Amino acid sequence: MSIPRTRPGRLVLLAILAAALGSAGCGSYGNIRGTVKYGDKIVKSGMVYFYPKQSDAQEPEPIGKAPITAEGTYTMNKVPVGPVIVCVNTDIGKPNRYAASMKMPGATAHDIDTSTTPYASGGGNSAENYVPIPRKYFNPQSSGQEYTVTSGRQDHDIELPVVN
Repeated sequence: MSIPRTRPGRLVLLAILAAALGSAGCGSYGNIRGTVKYGDKIVKSGMVYFYPKQSDAQEPEPIGKAPITAEGTYTMNKVPVGPVIVCVNTDIGKPNRYAASMKMPGATAHDIDTSTTPYASGGGNSAENYVPIPRKYFNPQSSGQEYTVTSGRQDHDIELPVVN
């Protein structure tokens, strides 16, 4: 195949090359699922947040979030690829969680449903499912949990070490 020498032909070729390069990875997303544990306990309520690892913001916005189900699992779709800091907030599963959750960077009114019961937000939230975890895991500046999101489906279990 010869490269067209006319200006319109070159522009068409450049447009095709740009489209091919653009679909090869720019704007890629990952779909992540996994379980959440604190020590040997399965966390059965709360929220998982992914924050960009490289952020100059004082209070960065999450690039992904998902409720934790009563089975201790989470599923997060369309997360931009790259390194992230993982945070887990279980305070939304305990009484009066509204006040505690609003202090969590990235928590929104969507994460909290106060219209039915005090435990009605994420998938598995109930008093029986509540597992208290240290507040350090709520905050991207202190969680210490990192992961690299890749393109496509992937499994990532979150195992939070017990803090004494």
